Amino acid sequence: MATQTTTNGKSGSADAKVTSEDLREDFEKLRSDMATLVAQVAEMSRAKVSDTAHTAKETAKAKASEAAHRAEEGYEMGRGWVTEQASNRPFATIGIAVLVGILIGRSLRR
Repeated sequence: MATQTTTNGKSGSADAKVTSEDLREDFEKLRSDMATLVAQVAEMSRAKVSDTAHTAKETAKAKASEAAHRAEEGYEMGRGWVTEQASNRPFATIGIAVLVGILIGRSLRR
C-alpha cells in the first residue's frame, strides 16, 4: 500500500480519510497565517505612508523656504527701484502720490 503525506504533515495510507479534526487544524493554521500576513502588510503600509508623508513634509518645507526667499528678494528689488525713482524724479513722485490719494478718497466716498 502507498503512503502519502496529508496537508497537515501526517502520513497515512493512500485511502486514508481526512477527518474533521484535521480540517479544523488546517483551517486554524490557515487563519493564523492569514492574520500574521495581514498584520505584516498593515505594518509595511504604515511604514510606507509614514515615509511618504515625511518626504512630502520636507519637500513642502523646502519649497516654502525657497518661495519666501524669492519673495524677499523681489520685495528688496522693488523697494530699491521705488526709492531710486523717488530720488531721481521727485515731482513725478509727488504727482503720483497725489493721484493715489485722490483715487483712494473717491473710492471711500462711494
